[in-house]
Amino acid sequence: MPSDPRSSRTEPPLVLTPDAEYEGAPDLEEQVFAGSVRLATYRAHLADEIPERIWGECEGMLAWHNIQIDETLIPRLSRCRIIVRVGAGFDNMALEPCGRAGIAICNVPDYGVNEVSDHAIALMLALDRAIVRYHEAIVADPVGGWVVPKVASIRRLPGMTFGVVG
Repeated sequence: MPSDPRSSRTEPPLVLTPDAEYEGAPDLEEQVFAGSVRLATYRAHLADEIPERIWGECEGMLAWHNIQIDETLIPRLSRCRIIVRVGAGFDNMALEPCGRAGIAICNVPDYGVNEVSDHAIALMLALDRAIVRYHEAIVADPVGGWVVPKVASIRRLPGMTFGVVG
């Protein structure tokens, strides 16, 4: 039986985020892991932008959506045992090949649920209240851009029916 490459480790395991969607240090991850792991965070769009050594050392991964976790990448993940898709889907994950390689995959099924619905409502209200048209009119003419009939007719919300399908 081959020995586990993790058993001879002298430093904490490496958790890789290859395609982070944020700038700067991963503050939340540092708080959650509290020094129990080493973090390697990149904002890559292609797997080849990450050093080969990092792929080989990572034991866990927080994957967003830019890097494809596919049949060509999986052999490079010699120590990886889990990939968490930071989002609701698995659109960039080759699930069966990961399973055959012994890499567990999970996602965050409720990721962004409130944010998406809040934003959808905000956009619908922005359309109803003609906020973008007013903004453009004011930028073009700071004095006359406030004139309602020139920009848009605005309906009042009371009595309106609001529907969301999704």
